[in-house]
Amino acid sequence: MNAGQAVVLSPKDVRRIRGYVKQKYATLSDQSQAEIVADAVKQVLYKRLPDFEESLKQQLLTDLIQTYIQTNSGPVSQEQIIELCSKLNLADPLIAQPYVNWLDESKSIPENVEATAALHTENKLSGEKNVSKSWQTKFLNNWQRNKKTLIFGGLSLILIASLVGYFQAFAPVTSRPAEEAIINNTRTAAEDKVQAVSSINELPETLRFQLTDTAKLKLYLEGKASILAEEPYFSAIIDAAKQFDIHPVLLFAITGQEQAFVPKTHKRAKEIANNPFNVFHSWKDFNTSISESAQIAGRTIARLSKDRPEGTDAITWINREYAEDPKWSDGVRIIFTSINRFIEKEL
Repeated sequence: MNAGQAVVLSPKDVRRIRGYVKQKYATLSDQSQAEIVADAVKQVLYKRLPDFEESLKQQLLTDLIQTYIQTNSGPVSQEQIIELCSKLNLADPLIAQPYVNWLDESKSIPENVEATAALHTENKLSGEKNVSKSWQTKFLNNWQRNKKTLIFGGLSLILIASLVGYFQAFAPVTSRPAEEAIINNTRTAAEDKVQAVSSINELPETLRFQLTDTAKLKLYLEGKASILAEEPYFSAIIDAAKQFDIHPVLLFAITGQEQAFVPKTHKRAKEIANNPFNVFHSWKDFNTSISESAQIAGRTIARLSKDRPEGTDAITWINREYAEDPKWSDGVRIIFTSINRFIEKEL
């Protein structure tokens, strides 16, 4: 990283936040602490992004985190944000104006020439604020001096439950007042997520956990040549269903919709089976253990089941965030019904 390149979030910042959470929430589990840290880190990044309209800002935050997961190295810098912003439609005054303001406040220099050119014409497009000649000159003279950096390695560990081991590797560090405020401001949302794990979710009774004929369930999966009928996959999914009070057939139905139950004939079946729910985007981006991915899927379903409007189908309600495809819920529902019919019929 260039000496003059501003860091938005460093590994030291993350250690400081982690130490504060470990001290203040010592009674919570390591995984619950990890969730609080993850929310706090997201809030830090969110507050340091350009003041775009909400949906765009949230998308930028998602892209920033996703870029980290793919690169897995280095601190988060202003350069990284600039690189993502350069892909936006900077000819749109509603995007260009907040971006210019952010650059002006942060004293950042965009690396992308096209972004610089777009900013040069922003005064003509918006009709509200001119970009000064000195500002333009500063862009032209300095855009080459910054080079690409990768997002720091700790963030992905924060976003996944494997932070448990990472937590134990560091001694607590006292946080700064500003960081403590950020953590306290995110405490309610984070603890809501923790509470969702231990409390009964808002799924209808038909989707709540119940004992099922595991022999028939395995038989159904074997009929699909599914590796999930084997261990440790089968038991891990059943255990997650118990933990989050979710019908086990629903979790298996999601694997059917996402990965066709992971046929053993697939050359990468064992990799896919680590994350057949495609949590954190996909099994390629987040390849973990079946136990961890099943728990994340269960926690996500429990959270997404909350505040369902009266008369709205529960699986459709979960679809709003779990999958981009609006027909995802139709597939899950059909598979859920199909598995239950198979289990219920006499052989």
